[in-house]
Amino acid sequence: MASREEALAQALGGLDSETRQALARALERGEVELEGGGWGSVDDGSGCLLSLAAWELGLERGESLMRRSVSAVQVPALFDAWWDEVLTREGDVVRTRRSVREALGEMLFRGLAAPRDELQSAPADGVTAAGDDGAVGAQEASGRVAARP
Repeated sequence: MASREEALAQALGGLDSETRQALARALERGEVELEGGGWGSVDDGSGCLLSLAAWELGLERGESLMRRSVSAVQVPALFDAWWDEVLTREGDVVRTRRSVREALGEMLFRGLAAPRDELQSAPADGVTAAGDDGAVGAQEASGRVAARP
């Protein structure tokens, strides 16, 4: 069985990219504190993961993001369970926030970054540099690039 942290990482990976990016930006800025056990509010200065992402997107409530995917429905409960586990281990809310923020940053970075094999084997336009003779040929014809021997 997966740990609570692994289950949360998997659910975060299942969020749509807009939500993941908004959450990453909110965590990076750190203007609102993470808090488990409730949705939180901007006025209180703390909230759960979906609330932080929603506020970053200009939405009023984290619940608004739950319509986007099954993972978005799972995230609040998984986050709360993991928050409780880390809080019990750390014994202090300040240390828990720091530990959770660092771990979430790593989870989101892994989810937003493409695996290295994909970057090396599949260029975004589907054309490898070696196979892209069309642009060079057009430049040779116009005289902008010296012809190859």
